[in-house]
Amino acid sequence: MVKYDVKINVTYGCSAADFQSALNNFDGFRPFQISVVRNIYDGSNNSLSSLTGAARVDYVVSFYVLRAATYTT
Repeated sequence: MVKYDVKINVTYGCSAADFQSALNNFDGFRPFQISVVRNIYDGSNNSLSSLTGAARVDYVVSFYVLRAATYTT
């Protein structure tokens, strides 16, 4: 039996960097390079530049595996 217990708290609407930092606390993601983009929307799904008037915050997370140099030649 394997027990895995990691708890990370993030603040609603936190920055993409804070969200990415939280993900990096999970060792299962260590073989990957993580990229996070935060998108903020109002109630009509219009994109916003700040949390003022926000109805939804989305985080788009991408995971990348870096290939060894031998694969890139």
